[in-house]
Amino acid sequence: METSNPNHLKEKDLLRKLPESVEYSINLKNDDVESFLKRRLPRNNLNEIEQELQKRFPLSKERQVYKKRIRRQGCPKSKQLSNTKKRFLGLYNISKRGLFYQDFIPLNQLWNQYIENLLGLQSSGLDGAFSNCTPEEITQQMLKADFHGAVMEVHKSTCPNLVGINGIVVFETRNVIKLLGKDNITRSVPKQNCEFKLKISNFIITFLGKNLLIRPADRSIKKVRNIKCVEL
Repeated sequence: METSNPNHLKEKDLLRKLPESVEYSINLKNDDVESFLKRRLPRNNLNEIEQELQKRFPLSKERQVYKKRIRRQGCPKSKQLSNTKKRFLGLYNISKRGLFYQDFIPLNQLWNQYIENLLGLQSSGLDGAFSNCTPEEITQQMLKADFHGAVMEVHKSTCPNLVGINGIVVFETRNVIKLLGKDNITRSVPKQNCEFKLKISNFIITFLGKNLLIRPADRSIKKVRNIKCVEL
């Protein structure tokens, strides 16, 4: 016959869960627990108790660090590719061979329509195309224009080997214009120290590449002043 140990029964009673009715009636809070401990424990241990209660768990620290990280990041960034990623993927690399001049003729036709609308050639006619605009206004419009698709030629340059290179503009950066010639070869021409020539309807316009030393996207919103004509 088994005999029950009174100490064992007491432990069971202590670990037993309270009835739900008792839990609802008690409704203990953190302040009640703290005051209860202060009343029951010796006064010498009160400082240690307050320090223990003020301690933070590692999980709470990680949560705070995570919140700070979210605040630093701010709004989610756009999903567009950055310039660094574009260079890494080779989107700016245009091979010397592989493009065909005939494929870019429709692009040149679209550019001719675009530049004629920009300068008002269709509305005012060829004779009075520039009668309503001052030379300064025409210069501003040309410098803000997009030249992708234009047939361009190097008119003058400090480097004699560059003179005479012509073709359709297939790519433009801050310092370089890439021209696709009729021989299906893409040539890179530096803007610095070069004078370019292009034909719009019955007009031939020449300009210095030095005045275009800016990204095409930024050039459309920038106003250029005091443009000086410099002979090459």
